[in-house]
Amino acid sequence: QSILKCLTKPGPSESQVFGTLMEEYLRTGKTPSDMVEIPNDVLSASGSRAGAKWKEWVAQQPDGVHMLKGGEFGKMLLAFGEAKLSIMRHPAAKALVCEDAQWHRHILWSDPTYNLILKAELDIWHAPSSSVVDVKTSACESPHAFERDVISYGYDIQAAQYCDAMRAMGEEVEGFV
Repeated sequence: QSILKCLTKPGPSESQVFGTLMEEYLRTGKTPSDMVEIPNDVLSASGSRAGAKWKEWVAQQPDGVHMLKGGEFGKMLLAFGEAKLSIMRHPAAKALVCEDAQWHRHILWSDPTYNLILKAELDIWHAPSSSVVDVKTSACESPHAFERDVISYGYDIQAAQYCDAMRAMGEEVEGFV
């Protein structure tokens, strides 16, 4: 049983869901397809997610959809819009994320040293600059706090793997952003 626990992948955290939805918004410029606003009339009198109407409405929703109350939905769309605006105002970020960006590059390769099959899914491959771009969202309020998260979440290891993946595909990698 303990081995099965190790092999079972936990569901995504709220932060991971937010990041995934943010990425879809940046990529498409549209409200993410798996994000839906909960109609007020299906919530209980106290505004909670409970009761017969709620259960009936939830049963009609596709698997994997993220259901948000009106205020939550509005705040999330506002955050998405602010992020997109920040990117558009920054010439280098705009070029990397919006111009010639190849989103969701799936790579499968064999590591020659250890004879392992490896896989990676890059957020963006920006061929003109030979750069891997990894979109991250963060609640950190300082660069120092984000630096700690980089180490805690293994982003440095992820960066090395993504660069190795592109090199295995015969690409020169000039940068990781």
